[in-house]
Amino acid sequence: MKSALAPGSPPVPSTDTPHSTLVDLRRWELLSSMGRRLGRPETLDQNTAEVLEEVCRIEGWDHAILWTWDARTGRLRRLASSGDGHPVAAAPENTDPSDDRSFLDCIRDESTIEVMSLAALPNSPSARAASQAGWRQFALIDLVIGGRRAGVLGFFARIEAPPTKSPFGFAAIVGRELLGRRPIFDANRSAIVGERAKLDLESALDAYAIVAITDARGRITYANDRFCLISGYSRDELLGQDHRILNSGLHPKDFMRHLWQTITTGRVWCGEIRNRAKSGGFYWVHTTIVPFFDHGSAPHHYVAIRVDITQRVQAETDLKQRTSELARSNEDLQQFAYAASHDLQEPLRAIAGCVQILQRRYRQQLDARADELIQHAVDGAQRLQRLIEDLLLYSRVGSHGSSFAAVPLDEICQKAIENLAVAVRESGATFDIEPLPQVLGDSTQLTQLFQNLFANAIKFRRSEPPRIQVGFAEQDSRWTLRVADNGIGIEPEYFDRIFMIFQRLHTRAQYPGTGIGLSVCKRIVERHGGRIWLDSRSGEGTTFFFTLPRIG
Repeated sequence: MKSALAPGSPPVPSTDTPHSTLVDLRRWELLSSMGRRLGRPETLDQNTAEVLEEVCRIEGWDHAILWTWDARTGRLRRLASSGDGHPVAAAPENTDPSDDRSFLDCIRDESTIEVMSLAALPNSPSARAASQAGWRQFALIDLVIGGRRAGVLGFFARIEAPPTKSPFGFAAIVGRELLGRRPIFDANRSAIVGERAKLDLESALDAYAIVAITDARGRITYANDRFCLISGYSRDELLGQDHRILNSGLHPKDFMRHLWQTITTGRVWCGEIRNRAKSGGFYWVHTTIVPFFDHGSAPHHYVAIRVDITQRVQAETDLKQRTSELARSNEDLQQFAYAASHDLQEPLRAIAGCVQILQRRYRQQLDARADELIQHAVDGAQRLQRLIEDLLLYSRVGSHGSSFAAVPLDEICQKAIENLAVAVRESGATFDIEPLPQVLGDSTQLTQLFQNLFANAIKFRRSEPPRIQVGFAEQDSRWTLRVADNGIGIEPEYFDRIFMIFQRLHTRAQYPGTGIGLSVCKRIVERHGGRIWLDSRSGEGTTFFFTLPRIG
């Protein structure tokens, strides 16, 4: 790159000098600090003057001024200057640099920077004011951010000759590095982020996140496109406002007070907030607010990154509502089943009692058809009574169980066998039970579980005496139990059906029962957080598997 100098000025070292020779770490720290300020001039603080002062010391200039282009008026506005002297700014109102054409014509981009004499601008009110303040040489550098004119950086010297040091070593780097023409070097020189990477990052954030930057008072100084899209506000409507413009009224004052206290003390805040869009509709965001510091202990500004979670929150709300409705429905069904069972018991007992009296008193006194009808009535009353009792048992599995405790399954199996003592004796059933572990569960219901499985093995036996084997296997945090028999077996197409309530694969004449035993087993296992399944072949026996929670 070439620099155009005033006649007689010494040559300026090329700004293409390798970065490793461009002075020390302090320059890069200043570069980074300057970049943050130029990117958001509305957030400039009192330390900006100190940064300019140090830039002048490093580069050999006596004074520096930073102006910004006001996008609304198209005029220059002085933001800060080094030291106490204010050339140009000390000029009368009618010498505003924005109206001083000959002074503005001296502004150069970093490829044509030149050091000029203020005396060479006799018709410039700004130059005359600077000369009267004691300045002799100056250079003006155009600052461009993202293709937009952001401001002007001016350097001034009291001597006629330019500074002995490179007059543009730092200034040109500001123009190139910070304003996007080359990569940005951080203070540690460990990260290089090119303009393309910055644009890609911005595009990625716009595609996913809602990004806002606020000043120390909470006023919005930056809002990305997605923020505008979701809130419904334009960028002009958001800038200068605080986030109360989005207040939905849902969160209490203590919530917002805690948020503000967290970030103002330098801590990161994360949480979920409901906001109100410009249209009046609500949307939920997961928010992370990070405080940033320049100097001192108080945050200088805050960066908020939000993700729209409205759909997730709505889904959770719908799920909670459906779960609540389902819980109420289940409770109503349980109450109905319990009440119906008890209410049906009394008239059923009366019917069964009367029919049984008729059977005892009038057996063989009426014709054979009458005896047959009476017998059917007795059988029907007894079956209905068993159905009601089993239905009551089924309905109470989830609502009337005991709390879980350590249960030794060896004892549970022995108790189940004792409850089936008559059937075991009559069938000649034998048991082969491995030493079983303890599980976490309801001892009464687990006894019912093994009793039902043993009863099934005894009932659905072949001509030979039933042999029942009980074992287990370890699987992660659960035990997998198995109950195997040598009975008649089950065809694979019926594996799911047998766990349904009142489902039977055989007639009552072949095998008595209500068809609810395995349904009760399934509910007991599910109440313990497990599942039950089987493996079987017709004529080859059946093995039931189920999982139960381990202790610890």
